[in-house]
Amino acid sequence: CSQRIRRVPPDISVKPWRISMTISQPDWPWPAFSQSKASWRKPNPNHALALNNLAWILATHRDKNLRVQPRVVEMAEHAVMSGNEAQPSYLDTLAVAYAAAARFDKAAKTTEKALAILRESDSDHDLEAKLAKRLLLFQNRRVFEPE
Repeated sequence: CSQRIRRVPPDISVKPWRISMTISQPDWPWPAFSQSKASWRKPNPNHALALNNLAWILATHRDKNLRVQPRVVEMAEHAVMSGNEAQPSYLDTLAVAYAAAARFDKAAKTTEKALAILRESDSDHDLEAKLAKRLLLFQNRRVFEPE
């Protein structure tokens, strides 16, 4: 475990919001990250939120090379498979990751599933509106890019 910690930039463990700052730095070891056999590959409900958040950051990153890594979709899929199949926010991340990987049909179907769950529960109208906009993007074979 201590070896893994030494490989991660020191500021990544300080605050979760610093992840986005860290991954945009040129010295971040993306080749090692993308080819590693990391422990996140096994679904673990204790790591689902972290996987979901990291997948979102990568799938929406302004650097296309980070967005299209196959591991981003894997992370989002594992986060959903860890017991979050009925969580619209996790499905949203998965859909955005699918779109970033040019898997637009899967992105649209996943967004439709999230929308159905939201409409059934009649809870988060703000997220429902955002998902409806993203669905149109995916149906038009476009990726989601935050403003």
